[in-house]
Amino acid sequence: MKTFILGSLMLAAIGTQATGCIISSDDGGSGAVITADWTFQDVNAKGQTTTTPCPVGYGTVALHTEEVDANDRPIPGTEVLDLFDCADGRGPSAPLAPAVYETWIEVTNGNGGALYAESLSGILDVRDVDLPFHSDIINNGGYFSIAWNLKGAASNRALTCADVASLSSIEISATLAGSQQAVADKFDCVRGSDFSAPVLQGNYVVSVAALNSADQALGPVQNLANKVMRDRNQVTDLGTVMLAIDGQ
Repeated sequence: MKTFILGSLMLAAIGTQATGCIISSDDGGSGAVITADWTFQDVNAKGQTTTTPCPVGYGTVALHTEEVDANDRPIPGTEVLDLFDCADGRGPSAPLAPAVYETWIEVTNGNGGALYAESLSGILDVRDVDLPFHSDIINNGGYFSIAWNLKGAASNRALTCADVASLSSIEISATLAGSQQAVADKFDCVRGSDFSAPVLQGNYVVSVAALNSADQALGPVQNLANKVMRDRNQVTDLGTVMLAIDGQ
């Protein structure tokens, strides 16, 4: 399989469809490889998923790899594109220069003119080893993204995660409006931000709390009302939540 750097040929190349990798060049060399695989899922209000076939009319999966700098910022002019038949379920990139890449997939129709969904992206370091990249595309829902900071409830001073000895996790709980169904995730505080598990489309109240090891809140729970989740793997950004820690 061969590849090219995105540029003036992109529109012509994306209009071609065949089994496996479609785009070609004459580089002929070997390099790092990112092997993508993908599934399509329906999710229910409890966060449980069921695998589905590729969506009708959207038979192409485009694997994007774009080199990033030391701060994970995209480097202009380095994006590489490989196209696969959706039904294949997986495919390896063309040989890449050993580097760090932001990687994601898009699901389109045969000529690339209509987008069904875009996956979450990942940062992959293939300087020393080839890596896999997995994507779950949620047909009837998507993901919440959120970031958090800590402060002392009494002092109002900024806190790091390490400043709170009893802190075990940050919990994000999304409750579907008009129901008691909630999808909850716990994250390592030091991450600073993350994505929720798959969430059914609808209107939500999202609760955010800093928890100790006994799952007790270490301060006031922040409730974010009327947060809308759309379908086709879309991401709803909840912004940055400030969590006050009691006794600090």
